[in-house]
Amino acid sequence: MTGIGFLASRPINSPESPQVSAAIALSRISPIPYIHGDRDVTVPVHHGRELYDAALEPKQLWIVPGAGHIQAMRETAQQDRLVAYLREALGTRP
Repeated sequence: MTGIGFLASRPINSPESPQVSAAIALSRISPIPYIHGDRDVTVPVHHGRELYDAALEPKQLWIVPGAGHIQAMRETAQQDRLVAYLREALGTRP
């Protein structure tokens, strides 16, 4: 995993990144959608909400029904939604 996915997948006090605060790092990145499965038992949904609250605009919070940890993007509809969001946020065309 690379980039934001790597950073966001680590607990805030992870032994692999003890000096990195995901909330601080992600609060400086924009645009960003926060995508979280409502059945994630590894990273509770309230953690996603906290990161979202700290983020700059433009931002969106997507809670994906039935998705567990790292499962929110398995459905084509979510993948298409992400592409559309990024195109709009970055001002690009298909």
